[in-house]
Amino acid sequence: SSAAVSGTINGVSAGVGILNVNQTFASASDIGGTNALAEVNVAASRTLTMTGSNSLNATATTLGSASVLTVNSGTLTSTVDGSATSLGTVNLNGSTLAAGSTLGSTNGLLALNIGNATSISAANSIKAATVTIGGGTSGSLSLAATRTITGDVLINDGATLTLNNGTSVSGTINGVSAGFGILTFNGTNTLANTVGATNRIALLTVSNAATLNA
Repeated sequence: SSAAVSGTINGVSAGVGILNVNQTFASASDIGGTNALAEVNVAASRTLTMTGSNSLNATATTLGSASVLTVNSGTLTSTVDGSATSLGTVNLNGSTLAAGSTLGSTNGLLALNIGNATSISAANSIKAATVTIGGGTSGSLSLAATRTITGDVLINDGATLTLNNGTSVSGTINGVSAGFGILTFNGTNTLANTVGATNRIALLTVSNAATLNA
């Protein structure tokens, strides 16, 4: 079954109120658009979809086992985390990630998927078992200086991962298939594992005056 709300959902004031999503819910309006909620909790095996350009604004968003949060062309403003280690999937499809947002803070996510025509600039570190960039034709993720990705990264055809100065990736970096994906280093970066060990990437670029420690 699914749930429906015809209007907006807001806190009485900023940072107030808890929304528990216990059924699959496609929101046709902003959540926290006027006053951000304190918490959004998506129960196990449930899906919260922000349709169209509708945005989600909450201090914290928690995903249960096999739960999914999808944001389409709206903005995600929240710290999103699993309720336990490596739980929950976040799909960003044409959406914007607000500067103060964090994807996988303590427990981490199972998966972060960045779709086609989606350019995500992550100001904070990312923690997810698997980060997939692009839907097969485009898509990009730029990680801010000194931040980390804790997990493995897969780059799709036509998609780009940009690692800025002082960033690091704890896991592997591969193409979704052999010859897929672009990896760019801006500054001094450290990699803990082999790039392209399972599926080679299409292009690796080390920018002028940059240093790669592998």
